[in-house]
Amino acid sequence: SHDAWSWASYFHEGSLCDAETGFLRPETAKDSSGKWNIIVQTDTIRQRVPIEMCRKTNSSCKKMLNCGLKSQCLQKYNYHLLMSLNPSQKHDC
Repeated sequence: SHDAWSWASYFHEGSLCDAETGFLRPETAKDSSGKWNIIVQTDTIRQRVPIEMCRKTNSSCKKMLNCGLKSQCLQKYNYHLLMSLNPSQKHDC
């Protein structure tokens, strides 16, 4: 039997900058070489990725204002392993 797994460990009590967190079920995505792929999504295969988006990119971070430091909200991008199909080879399955 497998232990229960949760995305909860990926989210902390908040970020220093004003950001929204959530999950997406992507239909398409770029691979590490920049090529677009179709992400497999079915009733039994549900692939989700955690996201964190700056509410105001390049704005200062409110939790750092009283520290005497300059801050800036920069968008994070991550790599995730997802089951996908190459659109130019979709008939090879």
